[in-house]
Amino acid sequence: MITVERLIVGEFKTNCYLLYDSINKDTLIIDPGDDPDYIIDTISRLELKPTAILVTHGHFDHIMGIFTLQKSFKIPFMVHKKDEFLVKDMANRAKYFLKITSDPSPKIDKYLSENMIIKIKDIEIKVMETPGHTPGSVTFEVVKEDLLFVGDLVFKGRSFGRTDFKYSSNKMLLKSFAKILSFSKNTLVYSGHGEATKVKYLIIK
Repeated sequence: MITVERLIVGEFKTNCYLLYDSINKDTLIIDPGDDPDYIIDTISRLELKPTAILVTHGHFDHIMGIFTLQKSFKIPFMVHKKDEFLVKDMANRAKYFLKITSDPSPKIDKYLSENMIIKIKDIEIKVMETPGHTPGSVTFEVVKEDLLFVGDLVFKGRSFGRTDFKYSSNKMLLKSFAKILSFSKNTLVYSGHGEATKVKYLIIK
């Protein structure tokens, strides 16, 4: 049985997700934006076995916990190559927006790409490129489970991620959003901030 544990981390209240098999405890860490000690404590409490770190995009509030998690668990970090520039600039952006000194930028071990399959035991993740908020934004589809992790593409209440950055595109975001609407109406949508929703609640009636 696949389980999703939601942790709210950091100043921006980012959703970090622990996606795991409740039997063998193999775990994917999605968007560990901050508070790595809290994430590590939760992993220990639930007796989970982390296997990889995946991020929906490279914004600092989704990746600041990775450096410490990499040191603790010796697991790979994956992000889309088009967001590599954001990962490398993490410390500068954290200092600008939060006035803090963050950990160094994490080491990227593997690049995510369209239709890439990530499999750990009985969990199979399919990567879907959904740019707009950032050029390298992706959505993770949990195959055969009606689960999507969309990052900051769209949120409960049908609000959308920012596209006022110089590297963002509202046109691309709306095209990406259309991909989400192609899934079954009862598909659960886990966003980067706020509560989960379902595809049917994102459709304009």
